[in-house]
Amino acid sequence: MDETKIKEHLFLLVLCGGGGTRLWPRSRNAHPKQFAK
Repeated sequence: MDETKIKEHLFLLVLCGGGGTRLWPRSRNAHPKQFAK
C-alpha cells in the first residue's frame, strides 16, 4: 500500500471525559464514560 492510500485510512480518536454525574452510576471515577457500555 502506498503512503497516499495509508493516509486515507487513518483516523484520530480522542477519548475525553471522566467520572461525571450525568451518567451515574454507569460513569464514575473508577469507570469513566469512555469505558461504559
